[in-house]
Amino acid sequence: MIIIFDVPIFRKISQICIFPFQLNKMTASTKLKDLDRICRAYGVNIVKADDLDGKYSCILFTQAYNERQHARDFLENVSHFTDKVIILDDGSTDGTGEEFMDDRVMIHLRREENSNFDDYSNRSLLIELGILVNTRWMLFLDLDERIDPSYSKVFRWLLNFSRADQVKFRYVHLWNSPEQYRTDYPHSIKGVQYRLRMIRKKGKMELLENKRLHFELQPYKTDWEMKTQVLIAHLGSISPEDRKRRYENYKTLDPDNRCQSSYEHLIAGDTPVNNLSELKKTTWKVAVEDIKSCLYMLIGLLKKQF
Repeated sequence: MIIIFDVPIFRKISQICIFPFQLNKMTASTKLKDLDRICRAYGVNIVKADDLDGKYSCILFTQAYNERQHARDFLENVSHFTDKVIILDDGSTDGTGEEFMDDRVMIHLRREENSNFDDYSNRSLLIELGILVNTRWMLFLDLDERIDPSYSKVFRWLLNFSRADQVKFRYVHLWNSPEQYRTDYPHSIKGVQYRLRMIRKKGKMELLENKRLHFELQPYKTDWEMKTQVLIAHLGSISPEDRKRRYENYKTLDPDNRCQSSYEHLIAGDTPVNNLSELKKTTWKVAVEDIKSCLYMLIGLLKKQF
């Protein structure tokens, strides 16, 4: 039981700090009908749909296209952090979908043909699936991204105690080796970015930025945003061959640079790097910094209220 003294300041704090967890009360059969409706609207097929009536703390949402080489390690990584996985196979031809025939996957959708990649449409579909299922948190990762498993306890603290609605993670691009990252990556501070990857489920959600590529995954406006020191590493640019492939793909999808000002950084020559180990922090230091981040967020919002 939570007791709040009947004085104005404590009533205000209780309104700000206590979030009721309202679960979706639809039956599994009703959800399956809604899932079928959503899939027909987006032109995808249902491969698997299990445990729709379950109640979860955090579900991972992802999309994939011809990334079989990442699939198994990806599942192993996210199993440290999430209860279930929802995946959209965007027309893979290399057997990526076969790797997701796994008990950890609750919804597996497939588009039969990848004729025109549209990141906005795919993520909008995943957002709709998030509304459908019973989860407090929605985590979004690509198959070539990994959360540092040494921060699993801090991550669980975020799920259970953070009052934020949206969480940005430290994010680096691994370069030439799994043990080093690029330090002059665009829009970073010495190679470190903060990217929005986890959102608290709300009743109504729709992506605010309508771009085909390279948009922030923000489905509603909020002042309740925090930055965590939990680290995500991007594996998709490690080798020169991977970078060239990404460059050519983006130039095909965005030839006029309407979604991003330039892609030349992907094919740059000599670039400065640093050892990934220098970014890693002990669990207690990350926990302390995340608690401070939550407190700063609360103090800022309280100042706005009074």
